Amino acid sequence: MKHIDFWFLVIVISFASCDLGKGDEPVPYYVHVDDYTFTSGTAQGTARQQFRDIWLFVNDRYVGAYELPATVPVVEDFPIRLKFLPGIRRNGSQNEPTRFPFAEPYEITVDQPNHLVDTFRPEFRYASDVILPFIEDFDRFHFFNIEQDGNVETKISLSTAEEAFEGQNSGIINLTKENPVLAAWNDLTFKIPVTPNQVFLELHYKSDIPFYIGFIGLKGNQTENLINALVLPRKNWNKIYFDFADITNLSKSESYRLGVTAAFISDSAQTEQKILIDNIKVTYR
Repeated sequence: MKHIDFWFLVIVISFASCDLGKGDEPVPYYVHVDDYTFTSGTAQGTARQQFRDIWLFVNDRYVGAYELPATVPVVEDFPIRLKFLPGIRRNGSQNEPTRFPFAEPYEITVDQPNHLVDTFRPEFRYASDVILPFIEDFDRFHFFNIEQDGNVETKISLSTAEEAFEGQNSGIINLTKENPVLAAWNDLTFKIPVTPNQVFLELHYKSDIPFYIGFIGLKGNQTENLINALVLPRKNWNKIYFDFADITNLSKSESYRLGVTAAFISDSAQTEQKILIDNIKVTYR
């Protein structure tokens, strides 16, 4: 319903309201969602999400998932209970819409409608059982210090405040023909259990070139390279959510690190190719 003109809809149903009480056809009540808020608590990192869709339940009945902004017709007797859940696009694909699994639903009861179209702005936060074992926000320092590419000139550094997505700094990678490859691991290790639930790796980024991000599985003295999430170039800041549950469940590593790899594109006109990253999180429940 993304392409419905909201104000045109208001006018149409306003005329329709003249027939309220006449005939047998019920007049729909319209739920309009134009935006949302998300609040993160202490040690939960950034509150900046990129929810694309809203999933709506009415009296615990699933109505549908709609791209924001959305206007949804509801035909129910009042009072009604509305439950909103946020939706994302998984693994960077426009064809993989899914519910963001770590947010508490936003619920509200409408005893009687104020208008034929009521506007709601759901307020989301993390559910109480959500675990965030890894957060890297790059403010003033970072922990991507394990050099893997054999070239100390290629590394993740701190950006200027002007280049940062938010806060003081973001992570920045600069590659050139002379220094063409980056492979860096994070110092910090964390655990992810085998779970039937989703395991998300999320980050903000903008980039001139593709790069990869993922996990290094640690099993005693052995390492397993799980850096296989491809991030495609974007000129403007974007957020991406990767679901690693199948990969970590198969790996069953004792613990994990984060790793990033990138390579200079030699046939590009850009002599310096830049990657900016921020707000890396690992989340499960």
